[in-house]
Amino acid sequence: MRNVFLAGACMLCLSASLHAELSEPAAKAAVVYEPIVATVNVLKQSVGPGPMHALQKVESAPRMRQATFTAAAGSLDIQGWCRRSGTSVICQLMITNNDVTQNVHLAGDAKFYDRTSQVYISSKVGLAGTEQGGWTGITAKLLHGLPANGLLRFDKVPEDISEIYRLEFTVNSENGPESKVAIESVIPIAG
Repeated sequence: MRNVFLAGACMLCLSASLHAELSEPAAKAAVVYEPIVATVNVLKQSVGPGPMHALQKVESAPRMRQATFTAAAGSLDIQGWCRRSGTSVICQLMITNNDVTQNVHLAGDAKFYDRTSQVYISSKVGLAGTEQGGWTGITAKLLHGLPANGLLRFDKVPEDISEIYRLEFTVNSENGPESKVAIESVIPIAG
């Protein structure tokens, strides 16, 4: 708590210092910037891990954002992103059932196409924490309004494939028709 208080008090001093400097010409603002950076760096070194850990995270290099795609299939909203794991490409899905609680089926025949129209067929699909290989797919009860995890796994994808140009999969719900989802836009594969 003492470290948090000292850091807070120091930031208040810096804030007051900045406030006073705002009335001065803009040339002085550049001079104020250097002591603030130096003070923050000293705080980081003197406090170490603990309460100031969040400060260290903020200053670390930002992580690359994962590419996302969205789709709607009847009463289901789907969001997803794809990443590479060795020679596999895994597309993580977040499926939200906007209808009453019902069984939802994710078919096992998902496909994606690369820039040369080469097709890759899923080797495994998953829904609500359960995975299934083969063409049968997976069925799970999805609660109303709550997101559930899903996945499409494609194996033996050459390492030079870094983008998906078309993604196709089939999902159907107990209270709706079978929906063939086709996303025809460039989906980067996070590496």
